[in-house]
Amino acid sequence: MRLIVLTLLLANLLFLAWQYMLGQNKPEAPQDAYQNVPSLELASQEVPEAAITDLEPLVEELEEIADPLMAQSDTPPVEIMTPDPETVPVATPSPGVCANLGPFDDENAALAAIDEFSLSSFNPVVNERQTLRVVYWVYIPPFRDRKSANLALNMLASRGIKDAYIVGSGEDMNAIALGLYSEEGRAKRRLEQMEETGMAARIGTLDRSSSLFFINVELPRLQDFDAKLLSASEHSSLSFAATDCEVEVTGEKADAN
Repeated sequence: MRLIVLTLLLANLLFLAWQYMLGQNKPEAPQDAYQNVPSLELASQEVPEAAITDLEPLVEELEEIADPLMAQSDTPPVEIMTPDPETVPVATPSPGVCANLGPFDDENAALAAIDEFSLSSFNPVVNERQTLRVVYWVYIPPFRDRKSANLALNMLASRGIKDAYIVGSGEDMNAIALGLYSEEGRAKRRLEQMEETGMAARIGTLDRSSSLFFINVELPRLQDFDAKLLSASEHSSLSFAATDCEVEVTGEKADAN
């Protein structure tokens, strides 16, 4: 834009100088009758060399001003690099510790343990799992017929043993069942009770499908769980074990493989 302006200015100066030199070299009109007649000027009339010589310093000065502007106009624009903003790392919260507490024989026992172990504030979930487990069966071996089994059952009732029944089918038909126990220690205590009555009882094992209940909870730290309660006799069968937090806890019943 500056170059265009200077070019136009130079052209105007040359034009004015040319007009001025024409006026200086114009011959005076003779003092005659044609004095008031205007003189004619040809468009092809050449500019005297003296006028061009007088304008050369002005042209050189304008060229000195125009050259730097020409150089600036040809220079490509400088690209301004904007530094990328620094990426501030976002601190990732440390994951909690997932754990299972159990097993419990029924759901009510698991719900009661949530309050007993102060786990309510950690959003615990009770899961039910179907599993095959060994149970301990205290029994009196089968009698030869139903009549003999009924006589033995009446004898037990007279000695204070009333929670017993006769097996009605299968290979143990006419045996007397005295109870099923999930813990061997409890089965042994029942056996000792039967020995005091003078009845010869036995302990057997059975595989039974049953439901077990576990409390699944995510704790910020394992220290948030009071493991001292597990040492109490009523919780001797329970365990508190860490598990994989990647497994989503939905609260639905799960089948154990």
